[in-house]
Amino acid sequence: MHFKKLEFNDIPKVADTLYQYAPNTANDYTVTGLFLWRDLLNAYVAYEEEGIYIYQVVDGWHLFYPPLCGDVAAGIRKITDYCTAHALPYGFYPLTEENMDWIVKAGLPFTVEESEDYNDYLYLKQDLMQFRGRRYHTQKNHLNKFNQTYEDYTFSRITDANIGEV
Repeated sequence: MHFKKLEFNDIPKVADTLYQYAPNTANDYTVTGLFLWRDLLNAYVAYEEEGIYIYQVVDGWHLFYPPLCGDVAAGIRKITDYCTAHALPYGFYPLTEENMDWIVKAGLPFTVEESEDYNDYLYLKQDLMQFRGRRYHTQKNHLNKFNQTYEDYTFSRITDANIGEV
């Protein structure tokens, strides 16, 4: 496997694969979350025939996303072989309880460590589109303030042509 730093031009390919194979709705499995934190968390990607492999370096550990491919257990074994061959301390992140089956199917011994520092708070897309109820009162006020302050805003996709403005 050949890993490289995750860069802006990787977005289309990673996005398609995330939407096809992402095992959960954690922020880590969104294009926005992955690219927003890529520099801070030293994110790397490898494109292989069977799928995409992503890891981040946190406190010296290579924390791999579960492989974004059809046979996740085989992908996990491939990661394990890679890390063993390169003497890398590694783990898998983010995992939910349901995702642990992949580790078991790959035949790997494991321990589970939970970190409150990396928990997500998630919103459903439909909830954010409508902001119904008291729970979203603050978010609705922020949106209203934005709309009052910036009446002439525009929405544009980020491209190579406008990335300098961003």
